[in-house]
Amino acid sequence: MPRTGFPNPTVRRSLECREDSGRYRCPMHDVTLPASLELLREELLEVSPRDRLELLSEIGAELPAVDLENVAEFERVIECQSPVYFEAALTPDARIRLRISVPPGAPMTRGFAAALVQGVDGLEPEALLSLPEDLPSVLGLADLVSPLRRSGMVALQARAKRQLLERIAAASHSEEDSGR
Repeated sequence: MPRTGFPNPTVRRSLECREDSGRYRCPMHDVTLPASLELLREELLEVSPRDRLELLSEIGAELPAVDLENVAEFERVIECQSPVYFEAALTPDARIRLRISVPPGAPMTRGFAAALVQGVDGLEPEALLSLPEDLPSVLGLADLVSPLRRSGMVALQARAKRQLLERIAAASHSEEDSGR
């Protein structure tokens, strides 16, 4: 089964992703990713599909715990079979604060969520907003997870982008109102 990543070391060297202002540009997928997500992508694509799923599961174990006591702050991702909740917010210094709750019984979705949090949390909003629409495919997961699970992952990412844009707009309106 051919990998979706770099097919051999010679091609890999000629298509090497390169750093550009803390982000990586990858000619193979014509996408720019935050450095931590690009490093994860390379790591995932260098291993067999079976090992890729195991690695994703291990990454999921690193997802920070989220207190859902005040669940009103969180949005449910209804496209996910498991109860997945998230909040995409802005810190006072206009950085992303991404919190995602995925039950341990959904290790692949949990791994994707952890990758998303590790990849963009604490960065400027553009880091999340500029991610490719189908990040699971870019990470080499498209043929490894069910279409339903992939749809949930894509929905989580899209909803987080939308919520972040709403928070940016609200902050902008708040600044305009305070300047009057």
